[in-house]
Amino acid sequence: MRKLAFTPDGATLLHSTQSKNVAVWAIPDYRLRYTCPGSLIGVSRNGQTFLTKSKDACDAWETATGKRCALDELNPKDYDLHQRTVTSADELKMILQVQDLLVPALSTTIYVNYPKDCHPRLDAWAVAPNNQDIVVTYCGDVGGHDWAHGQCIDIARSKKRFELEVDRFQGEPVINFSAEHNLLVMSSDDGSCKVYDLLRGIAIRQVWVEEAHFAHVAAVSPQNQWLLALSTWETSKESRSMLFSIQLQNTAKLIRDGAIVQHGKVERVIRETGWIESLLFSDSNGFCGLGC
Repeated sequence: MRKLAFTPDGATLLHSTQSKNVAVWAIPDYRLRYTCPGSLIGVSRNGQTFLTKSKDACDAWETATGKRCALDELNPKDYDLHQRTVTSADELKMILQVQDLLVPALSTTIYVNYPKDCHPRLDAWAVAPNNQDIVVTYCGDVGGHDWAHGQCIDIARSKKRFELEVDRFQGEPVINFSAEHNLLVMSSDDGSCKVYDLLRGIAIRQVWVEEAHFAHVAAVSPQNQWLLALSTWETSKESRSMLFSIQLQNTAKLIRDGAIVQHGKVERVIRETGWIESLLFSDSNGFCGLGC
């Protein structure tokens, strides 16, 4: 997944590219302003600067000009924690290192606890927009059977808050958040995604796409916590080619009489020309899909 971010005023869109650059676009005329090397880490609260990571270093940039600026000149208070951290992992030792780029003293080492009768490896991890939690998934093999598991961990205490229901999977699951509603959205290999309430630590929705396959990328509207954008794909019977689209689903009534129903209401289907790698709503409920 290649990261997308809007500046808070909605005037600029930033995204990491396949060529390992960050492209900076002017909105709403969709004009490419410039590119800079690296992958996107995060954007400041005022949108004036952003952080990138390349192979050898992390850098800061002025959003308006694309001019590089020094990390030690930035005020950490201008950035949320999840917008200024880089998380690395020792996947086999089950250790996460959350590195704060602007306040190195706050960097944290997290040891992920797991059943001692198995030997898992870390698959995916992401710091939540509440700046308190990190979500991690891991998988392994026990007695010839694949299994997967997940946790939401309190960063400051390095302690598990709750467990995640993660289905068996061969590939890496995609982890998405809704900062406005304190939600976690995580894909499953059964063609669905689960929506978790991060505050309560419970799954509140499970969503399937209609008449297509779920492509493991989702986003939640900042103005309506029940409106989800889901990336999909299907095969054309006529041309035997891949067809890509985005489903907008209203999941407000997904639970009926206490039971989970199969699908939300599809409000709209938007056709795309390529595989969608990331989705992001703007505050105006417009959204962007990045395909390659």
